[in-house]
Amino acid sequence: MKKIFEVLNKELSGDNVYNQLKKEYCFPCPVCNHISSKSGKKQSLAYNIETGKYQCWYCGLSGKPKINENIYASTRRFFNKIGKSSVVIDSTNYVKEKDINSIFKTNEEKSISVKIPYSYKTLYDNVSSFLYKKAISYLENRRINEIDMLKYNIMYSYRDQRILFPSYDENLNLNYYVARSIIEDDVVKYQNPPVEKFKMIFNEYFIDWDSEIYLVEGVFDYISAKRNAVPILGSYISKNSLLFKKLVANSNKIILALDPDATHKQEKIACALISEGLSVDYIDWNGETRDISAMGSDQFDIYCQENRRTYTDDYLLRSKIITKIRGFA
Repeated sequence: MKKIFEVLNKELSGDNVYNQLKKEYCFPCPVCNHISSKSGKKQSLAYNIETGKYQCWYCGLSGKPKINENIYASTRRFFNKIGKSSVVIDSTNYVKEKDINSIFKTNEEKSISVKIPYSYKTLYDNVSSFLYKKAISYLENRRINEIDMLKYNIMYSYRDQRILFPSYDENLNLNYYVARSIIEDDVVKYQNPPVEKFKMIFNEYFIDWDSEIYLVEGVFDYISAKRNAVPILGSYISKNSLLFKKLVANSNKIILALDPDATHKQEKIACALISEGLSVDYIDWNGETRDISAMGSDQFDIYCQENRRTYTDDYLLRSKIITKIRGFA
């Protein structure tokens, strides 16, 4: 695996951090080049050179070896994805681009069928069961009630102690899910299916494309908002994502309501949407530290009425200049 690390280290700037617990290297992401506004760190792309799995925790770039595919072929696909198709490695040396096909044999892209793990049961059908009380209490503390459990088909696994939020596409086919641990100190808080987020829209079945759309970060904010909203499952939207393309195609009014600590990331999304001719508003948190799920739908509604603003070119330009001065750009 030494050769794989050497290539990654060379092509991804050589500025890496090793996570011994997870046995993975963290590099600057070649897609989003994200730099943490809090720590100043820029190693957002985690790459496990033993398993071949990689993921950027900011923009969602991710992948892993396919069935019967070796890690060298997987590494080749990674470089193809980020636009560096000529950078390839085998077990001993670099190879020329013309020799790639003779060395690497990859499987064709296959669509992944998402299935709910067998241990999960619907919460609404088990509200009176003692085994589900802990999960129901957890949701109630986050402003999610029985009606929400029914509407969004929220599930729970007593064995795994995780609450699962399923996602359905426009034809009501399961396309994703978010399984959140209710164990406070659980190291792995979220579990998701092996589906790239940029290829799907969370709960598109519920979206009214003809009305204004709120973009929020996570599923708890999404449900608590009680609005025509979409959770972006993070704080970044790629221009290549299905969600971004549909927002542009429908030319809707967009309201950005990411968490109060994600102002800089939110402005990047606003710039991308405005560059496509969309009108973008935002919620000015104005010192508020709570997210939507902590506020609840009633307080969020009042807050929106009083603190909804429109992004202007002058505002975004001024913010960009200030950001560069602070060294976050």
